[in-house]
Amino acid sequence: DKDFKKSIKYLTKQTRNVKNALKLPYSNGKLEGKNNLIKVFQRIAFGSRNFGNMRRRIFLYEENWQTKKPKKRKKREKAFIK
Repeated sequence: DKDFKKSIKYLTKQTRNVKNALKLPYSNGKLEGKNNLIKVFQRIAFGSRNFGNMRRRIFLYEENWQTKKPKKRKKREKAFIK
């Protein structure tokens, strides 16, 4: 009962904002969804090799994969272990 009254009081104070939210076509839902997805990938990728791998995984999932030519690395000599 107390929580209900508190909610009604809050909504009456925010009437103008509630009307605008219902009237206008703007929403941040899509952005919130992307943020949630990134957080999920962060939890999954914990301990992965580097940030680039996590970033690629996100882009692959979203099918927005932007291919860039990888930087050429110098070849390292393999250590010979006896």
